[in-house]
Amino acid sequence: MGQGLAGSCVAWSLHWAGRRVVLVDRGEHVTASKVAAGLITPVTGRRLVPTHRYDESYRHAVDFYRRIERELDCQLLEEKPAIRQFQNDDEQKSFEQKLNTGDGRFAPLKDAAGRIVGFEMRDAARLNVASFLERTRQYFTSLGQYQQADLDIDADVVIGHDGVSINRLGFRCSGVVFCQGYQDGKNCWYPTVPDGPVKGEVLRVH
Repeated sequence: MGQGLAGSCVAWSLHWAGRRVVLVDRGEHVTASKVAAGLITPVTGRRLVPTHRYDESYRHAVDFYRRIERELDCQLLEEKPAIRQFQNDDEQKSFEQKLNTGDGRFAPLKDAAGRIVGFEMRDAARLNVASFLERTRQYFTSLGQYQQADLDIDADVVIGHDGVSINRLGFRCSGVVFCQGYQDGKNCWYPTVPDGPVKGEVLRVH
């Protein structure tokens, strides 16, 4: 349930594992996944902390999206360095400390006066998220495994000992995977699971 980044990736993984999966999505035009920048970088956040086991995760991500590209005959992932500019002095100091450790994944960027104003991250990539989601929707639709519906979790999803019934869609399945993003807080099946949705910003710069 939910055909954003998480739901799409789960669907492909189950599909490759030989499981029949049906994607159910509300079909909204604007969602967090559809406007996501799709950046894959070794450093995120203000403290410039390297992502845990990034090298392993990066290679897995590249292999994953390249396989989809081959199956759909399209290009979705572009591997190229990413540039990040410092937002404040603290970020610059954190980066200079990392330079002293000799981490070759980060190269300093200097302005005309020779001051370090940011850095380049190697082993980075960018996923065309909108295209990935649309191509995924088209593919599973062609298999008869996509349904557009805005389900009421309380009324439409009935979980029993022998499987799950989706009443409004009229089918039964062995299980259901909720990939609803920030809306998980409204899910009656795990109301006590801690969640901290984060609001992002989309900027169009001219």
